[in-house]
Amino acid sequence: MISWNPGWHYKPGEIDMTQLWSYRGKAQKGIPAIDSRFHYLNHFDTFGNIIALYNSRIYNEAVGSDDMAGTILAIWNDRLVSSEWEMIIENNFYPNMLAMAERAWRGGGTEYFDGNGTMLPTDEQSDGFRSFVDFERRMLWHKEHTFAGYPFAYVRQTNVKWNITDAFPNGGNLEKVFPPEKELQDSYDYEGKTYQVRSAIGAGIYLCHVWGTLIPTFYKEPKENHTAYAYTYVYSPKEQTVGLWAEFQNYGRSEMDLAPLPGK
Repeated sequence: MISWNPGWHYKPGEIDMTQLWSYRGKAQKGIPAIDSRFHYLNHFDTFGNIIALYNSRIYNEAVGSDDMAGTILAIWNDRLVSSEWEMIIENNFYPNMLAMAERAWRGGGTEYFDGNGTMLPTDEQSDGFRSFVDFERRMLWHKEHTFAGYPFAYVRQTNVKWNITDAFPNGGNLEKVFPPEKELQDSYDYEGKTYQVRSAIGAGIYLCHVWGTLIPTFYKEPKENHTAYAYTYVYSPKEQTVGLWAEFQNYGRSEMDLAPLPGK
């Protein structure tokens, strides 16, 4: 018997094991625990969260023990998805599965979704960045060979570099125009205050998260009614037409916040 409960306190022998599905869940000595906290893919950005998943320790432990029964990745779509193929692609199941397998079989990890969160280090010589580059290289090999013909939409993101401004207060007016729309600079002076531009690397950058500060994001303390500017450059070695994957509001796909109606 497995208890799917975030915080109930059992005595050893009352239950076979627990599944820790919420951040409130705590493992208890003598009762094996399955760790699925922060592992629900329906809440994941397609590219951002795989970084946190790869870095994270299972149950925040570097090695296994009798109190750790393993880990689960869950897709919890409460809405109808047109096909299994679409569900696998929209939740980036296979790439995330490989990231979790890396931790489940090899152990290690540096944090538990609470250090850099979904953000890649901007120091490309750092151990954290180079480690993810190596994993990404091996994962893309599996995409081409092991998963050929499967819905595996991941592309390399460690070469995607952004410039992102400090957020300008807009007073609730989304039509308000700020200096970056007129000229791109390294910093901006606006109404007596200097707004800096910082770098970020990756194809999915959270400026803020639906769960608030529980998940670290680009802005440490994001505020409402602010306007941010992010820009990058796209290079092609030849003239060609390619697809664009753009995602701006990635809500949890099992929450009450319904998507806009078609055409809205």
